[in-house]
Amino acid sequence: MDAKSTEFPDNSFDTVLLFEVLEHIDDPQDVLIEARRVARKNILITVPDCTAASKLRSLGFTYEHMLERDHVNFFTVKDLEELLSSHFESFKIEQREPVALGAVGLPRWLQKPIRLLHKLKIIKPNIYFRLYAVVDLTRNDEMANV
Repeated sequence: MDAKSTEFPDNSFDTVLLFEVLEHIDDPQDVLIEARRVARKNILITVPDCTAASKLRSLGFTYEHMLERDHVNFFTVKDLEELLSSHFESFKIEQREPVALGAVGLPRWLQKPIRLLHKLKIIKPNIYFRLYAVVDLTRNDEMANV
């Protein structure tokens, strides 16, 4: 089925997953409208995080999969917030899967401890691979009824 127009009845699913989808769709607005129609409780979304792409580029790094031709949208935190806020009142976006740049270029024996410090959140990274969004439709419905 086309993600913009499925054959499912309204509220068919508790949760709709849009994992690594929106960056491949010319008009993600239509997909979000359809996801809202068929979801009862929430919509879970992941997209590659382009928030720090220019910083990665300045360091000589890139996410190789981002260069694929089928990537037509590139989301920063702000871009995803703007997209979701045009359809939903209640959602949360988090940056996840940190890039441990502090370990890049270090001797191998030191890379693992640096990555562990990132994992333990003792060292806070500023570049992440993914954006995770949770749209809570139950809260959106509550807000609409107020």
